[in-house]
Amino acid sequence: MSANATPTASRPLRRSITVALSVVATAAALLVTAPAASAQGNCTHYGQEGWGQMFTDNNYQGDCFEWTLGSGYIELPAYMKNKVSSLRIWTGWPQYGATLYDYDANPMQLFSVGPNEWWPSLPGWINDKADHVA
Repeated sequence: MSANATPTASRPLRRSITVALSVVATAAALLVTAPAASAQGNCTHYGQEGWGQMFTDNNYQGDCFEWTLGSGYIELPAYMKNKVSSLRIWTGWPQYGATLYDYDANPMQLFSVGPNEWWPSLPGWINDKADHVA
């Protein structure tokens, strides 16, 4: 055997180590590039007073958008626009609730909910039609 030859027994070990290091590097890269907590689908204010949450699917599933109640008239981001299927409001304050608008198609069509209301599925006439919230 020459000085530069690799013993046959160590090849599988080197390959196992290379594969393991590759898996660790991939996992580390995923952690570094993971979306921020406020990214779509990741509501972070569950149960916190003064927040509203809406979801693209029924039963509070799918992508999520959160907003501070009372923050004014908001155009929904592209990932939520005309896709809202469920929503919940976290507040005991009677002056806060939410109103969904189908402004693009019918500015007069709106759906209002009060404090601490939860809608696991929105009525058909506003489901997947809201493009603004106030």
